[in-house]
Amino acid sequence: MKALKVDIAFHTGGTHLAQVADLVKPRWRPLYQALVPGATTWLESLGEPAGVDLAQTRDALAMLGDLPVKINPHFGVRYADGRAEAVRLHFDEAPPSEEAALATLHLMARHMDAVLPHAEPVLVDVRRGTTHRMPDTVKPDQVEQWLAGEAAAFRAIWSTAA
Repeated sequence: MKALKVDIAFHTGGTHLAQVADLVKPRWRPLYQALVPGATTWLESLGEPAGVDLAQTRDALAMLGDLPVKINPHFGVRYADGRAEAVRLHFDEAPPSEEAALATLHLMARHMDAVLPHAEPVLVDVRRGTTHRMPDTVKPDQVEQWLAGEAAAFRAIWSTAA
Protein backbone atom coordinates (compact mmCIF):
# COMPACT_ATOMS: atom_id res chain seq x y z
CA MET A 1 0.00 0.00 0.00
CA LYS A 2 2.83 2.40 0.78
CA ALA A 3 4.42 1.89 -2.65
CA LEU A 4 1.06 2.53 -4.29
CA LYS A 5 0.56 5.73 -2.31
CA VAL A 6 4.11 6.91 -3.10
CA ASP A 7 3.58 6.30 -6.82
CA ILE A 8 0.39 8.39 -6.72
CA ALA A 9 1.84 11.16 -4.56
CA PHE A 10 5.04 11.55 -6.58
CA HIS A 11 3.51 10.81 -10.00
CA THR A 12 6.00 7.99 -10.64
CA GLY A 13 3.60 5.75 -12.57
CA GLY A 14 4.31 2.45 -10.81
CA THR A 15 8.07 2.73 -10.29
CA HIS A 16 7.80 1.96 -6.59
CA LEU A 17 5.28 -0.84 -7.15
CA ALA A 18 7.64 -2.50 -9.62
CA GLN A 19 10.41 -2.58 -7.00
CA VAL A 20 8.47 -3.51 -3.88
CA ALA A 21 8.57 -7.31 -4.30
CA ASP A 22 12.37 -7.23 -4.47
CA LEU A 23 12.65 -5.07 -1.36
CA VAL A 24 10.56 -7.09 1.09
CA LYS A 25 11.75 -10.05 3.14
CA PRO A 26 11.87 -13.27 1.11
CA ARG A 27 8.98 -14.83 3.03
CA TRP A 28 6.68 -11.97 1.90
CA ARG A 29 7.74 -11.96 -1.76
CA PRO A 30 5.07 -14.38 -3.02
CA LEU A 31 2.35 -12.18 -1.51
CA TYR A 32 3.75 -9.01 -3.05
CA GLN A 33 4.32 -10.73 -6.38
CA ALA A 34 0.63 -11.69 -6.34
CA LEU A 35 -0.49 -8.14 -5.53
CA VAL A 36 1.76 -6.00 -7.73
CA PRO A 37 0.29 -6.82 -11.19
CA GLY A 38 -3.27 -5.95 -10.15
CA ALA A 39 -2.14 -2.86 -8.23
CA THR A 40 -0.21 -1.72 -11.30
CA THR A 41 -3.26 -2.30 -13.52
CA TRP A 42 -5.39 -0.21 -11.18
CA LEU A 43 -2.77 2.54 -10.95
CA GLU A 44 -2.60 2.73 -14.75
CA SER A 45 -6.41 2.94 -14.90
CA LEU A 46 -6.23 6.27 -13.07
CA GLY A 47 -4.79 7.91 -16.17
CA GLU A 48 -1.79 10.16 -16.62
CA PRO A 49 0.24 10.12 -13.36
CA ALA A 50 0.59 13.92 -13.35
CA GLY A 51 -3.23 14.25 -13.36
CA VAL A 52 -3.76 12.35 -10.11
CA ASP A 53 -2.84 13.34 -6.57
CA LEU A 54 -3.14 11.72 -3.19
CA ALA A 55 -5.91 13.18 -1.01
CA GLN A 56 -6.14 12.99 2.77
CA THR A 57 -9.04 10.96 4.13
CA ARG A 58 -10.36 10.69 7.68
CA ASP A 59 -11.87 7.79 9.53
CA ALA A 60 -15.52 7.91 10.56
CA LEU A 61 -17.70 5.91 12.90
CA ALA A 62 -20.98 4.54 11.58
CA MET A 63 -23.72 3.17 13.78
CA LEU A 64 -25.78 0.24 12.58
CA GLY A 65 -28.42 0.15 15.28
CA ASP A 66 -26.26 0.07 18.39
CA LEU A 67 -23.31 -1.58 16.61
CA PRO A 68 -20.40 0.78 15.88
CA VAL A 69 -18.60 0.25 12.56
CA LYS A 70 -15.36 2.03 11.73
CA ILE A 71 -15.20 3.53 8.24
CA ASN A 72 -11.54 3.79 7.24
CA PRO A 73 -10.58 4.20 3.62
CA HIS A 74 -6.90 3.58 2.90
CA PHE A 75 -6.42 6.89 1.07
CA GLY A 76 -8.04 9.36 -1.27
CA VAL A 77 -7.35 10.25 -4.89
CA ARG A 78 -7.98 13.65 -6.44
CA TYR A 79 -8.01 14.10 -10.21
CA ALA A 80 -6.92 17.21 -12.11
CA ASP A 81 -10.56 17.86 -13.11
CA GLY A 82 -11.53 18.14 -9.41
CA ARG A 83 -13.14 14.72 -8.98
CA ALA A 84 -12.14 12.80 -5.87
CA GLU A 85 -12.41 9.19 -4.70
CA ALA A 86 -12.10 7.68 -1.24
CA VAL A 87 -10.32 4.36 -1.80
CA ARG A 88 -10.69 1.20 0.26
CA LEU A 89 -8.37 -1.64 -0.82
CA HIS A 90 -9.31 -5.34 -0.86
CA PHE A 91 -6.28 -7.64 -0.69
CA ASP A 92 -7.87 -11.09 -0.19
CA GLU A 93 -7.32 -13.99 -2.58
CA ALA A 94 -11.04 -14.18 -3.31
CA PRO A 95 -12.69 -11.16 -4.90
CA PRO A 96 -15.01 -9.18 -2.62
CA SER A 97 -18.52 -10.59 -2.54
CA GLU A 98 -21.25 -8.43 -4.01
CA GLU A 99 -22.66 -7.95 -0.50
CA ALA A 100 -19.31 -6.94 1.01
CA ALA A 101 -18.68 -4.46 -1.80
CA LEU A 102 -22.17 -3.00 -1.47
CA ALA A 103 -21.89 -2.64 2.33
CA THR A 104 -18.44 -1.05 2.10
CA LEU A 105 -19.43 1.41 -0.60
CA HIS A 106 -22.72 2.30 1.09
CA LEU A 107 -21.15 2.97 4.49
CA MET A 108 -18.38 5.05 2.94
CA ALA A 109 -20.94 7.02 0.91
CA ARG A 110 -23.11 7.59 3.98
CA HIS A 111 -20.15 9.17 5.80
CA MET A 112 -18.39 10.84 2.88
CA ASP A 113 -18.78 14.32 4.42
CA ALA A 114 -16.46 13.18 7.22
CA VAL A 115 -14.22 10.88 5.14
CA LEU A 116 -13.47 13.02 2.06
CA PRO A 117 -16.12 15.63 1.24
CA HIS A 118 -17.58 15.52 -2.29
CA ALA A 119 -15.75 12.29 -3.13
CA GLU A 120 -17.03 9.03 -4.56
CA PRO A 121 -16.38 5.82 -2.62
CA VAL A 122 -14.50 3.08 -4.46
CA LEU A 123 -13.42 -0.40 -3.45
CA VAL A 124 -10.34 -1.61 -5.29
CA ASP A 125 -9.72 -5.34 -5.64
CA VAL A 126 -5.93 -5.09 -5.61
CA ARG A 127 -5.20 -8.63 -6.85
CA ARG A 128 -7.32 -8.20 -9.94
CA GLY A 129 -6.86 -4.46 -10.44
CA THR A 130 -10.60 -3.83 -10.58
CA THR A 131 -12.59 -0.95 -9.17
CA HIS A 132 -16.01 -1.44 -7.60
CA ARG A 133 -18.40 1.50 -7.49
CA MET A 134 -21.89 1.90 -6.11
CA PRO A 135 -24.35 0.63 -8.74
CA ASP A 136 -26.81 3.26 -9.94
CA THR A 137 -29.72 0.88 -9.34
CA VAL A 138 -29.09 0.52 -5.59
CA LYS A 139 -31.71 2.01 -3.29
CA PRO A 140 -29.95 3.37 -0.16
CA ASP A 141 -33.01 2.81 2.06
CA GLN A 142 -33.06 -0.89 1.17
CA VAL A 143 -29.33 -1.18 1.89
CA GLU A 144 -29.88 0.53 5.27
CA GLN A 145 -32.61 -1.99 6.15
CA TRP A 146 -30.43 -4.90 5.08
CA LEU A 147 -27.42 -3.64 7.07
CA ALA A 148 -29.60 -3.01 10.14
CA GLY A 149 -30.80 -6.62 9.94
CA GLU A 150 -27.25 -7.92 9.58
CA ALA A 151 -26.11 -5.83 12.55
CA ALA A 152 -29.00 -7.09 14.68
CA ALA A 153 -28.20 -10.69 13.77
CA PHE A 154 -24.53 -10.13 14.58
CA ARG A 155 -25.44 -8.62 17.96
CA ALA A 156 -27.81 -11.51 18.73
CA ILE A 157 -25.19 -14.14 17.95
CA TRP A 158 -22.53 -12.47 20.08
CA SER A 159 -24.84 -11.71 23.01
CA THR A 160 -25.88 -15.38 23.07
CA ALA A 161 -22.26 -16.52 22.98
CA ALA A 162 -21.33 -14.20 25.85
